[in-house]
Amino acid sequence: MASSTHISFAFQIDCRANRFGQYAILLRITQNRKKKYVKSSVSVSNKAWFNKNARNENWIRQSDPEYAKKNETLVKELAEVKAAYSDVLEEQNIATPYSVKSKVEEAPVSTSFLEFAREHCEDLHSNGQIRYWKQFRDLTNKLELFRKTRRMPDILFVDVTVPFLDKFEKFLQRLPNQREKGAGKVLNKNTVLNNMKRFRTLTRKAVKLGYMSADKDPFLNYEFHWLPTTKDKLDMVEIDSIINLELEIGSPLWHTRNCFLFSFYCAGIRAGDLLQLRWRNVEGGRLTYQMGKNHKMRDLILIPQANTILERYNKEGKQRDDYIFPLLDNAKPYAKAVTQDQKDTMNVELKTSLYNDISAKTAILNNNLKKIASLAGIKKHLSFHIARHSFAKLAKDKGTDSGVVQGLLAHSSIKTTEGYMGQFDTSVEDAAMAKIFDTGGESKLESFVDSLTPEQREALAKILNKK
Repeated sequence: MASSTHISFAFQIDCRANRFGQYAILLRITQNRKKKYVKSSVSVSNKAWFNKNARNENWIRQSDPEYAKKNETLVKELAEVKAAYSDVLEEQNIATPYSVKSKVEEAPVSTSFLEFAREHCEDLHSNGQIRYWKQFRDLTNKLELFRKTRRMPDILFVDVTVPFLDKFEKFLQRLPNQREKGAGKVLNKNTVLNNMKRFRTLTRKAVKLGYMSADKDPFLNYEFHWLPTTKDKLDMVEIDSIINLELEIGSPLWHTRNCFLFSFYCAGIRAGDLLQLRWRNVEGGRLTYQMGKNHKMRDLILIPQANTILERYNKEGKQRDDYIFPLLDNAKPYAKAVTQDQKDTMNVELKTSLYNDISAKTAILNNNLKKIASLAGIKKHLSFHIARHSFAKLAKDKGTDSGVVQGLLAHSSIKTTEGYMGQFDTSVEDAAMAKIFDTGGESKLESFVDSLTPEQREALAKILNKK
């Protein structure tokens, strides 16, 4: 049988899922039973959602929540491959699956920065990085709004210059604060700068992938000016006022107090990690778990106060893999993923479900903490993260070395730890004030100096030597 020069195109699904539980959709290029595959940007978490015999270009079934968008993407990418096929025929008078695939892979990248930003968001979502996906989706939406305000047909890579950054930053500074609608407030300056920081992440990725040349990166000449923020923290008097509250056992406020104090007693566990603690994490008088934010392992001794809280939940019939605190549902599908590795390989739907539940429960905890603060007579804005700040303050008050606190808080950088602790350290200033206003004679001063930690004495000596 004579060979045919005809080339056919069809979509098929990858038989194996990637490490995120996603099945890629492949475009098969066939000629005389010889095949080459081009990986599309579309994937599904359930193989049944793909219909290889689809009509009217509906390859992704409606079972997929994003079926319409994914089908549009497949139509577009199929057209691009067919266009590459036409180009090869025009250039070489003959085309093969290999030459078509090569042409596709050498095709120039899009000139649209907005399209690049959208693709970045899709990648984050496909990989189950829900928190970062929401952050970059928010930035992309703001860029789209800026484009419309400026009446730009698109935002191209060549548009992203230092003057563009300056205009976009000023645009962000005027946007209303969505968290306080109707209050006449605009975005906090640090919120604006967080958006600009994510913008910089996108340009760095574009440079790395060859979409932009390194010398065209506008952030090389852009300066970030962060506003200092006040980290609220509780002292032990305020902590005791929370401990001494008469709360109904088993009530939402009772559970919230237990969660907050357990975090405080365990070096400031973040809310997301605390909600996911299971009884398997408690063994031999220690708490061992892997942090969700940076995947670092934590191994902490359980002090008596923390053990007292655990005993309140140590009920007969509990299972090793049950959640310790009764906020997340043991019956939810995502609860079957126990280890961090298992969570990392959940499909997007399960990751999104877990993320949304953690966000909702954290919001409930924070709302309950406001009520607890009111009952305890605490005027500060109490949130769950303040347990972390309060632990850092107590550590500083006890003269704990910053490097040790860095390990307890599991900070990657000592600068982050010093940022936590530096705001709480007034001992040197207190010592200087005592010297300036001292009227009690040398014996009182000697007694005061003796009460200082070695680090505080060294800092005081430096101040006095400057006098």
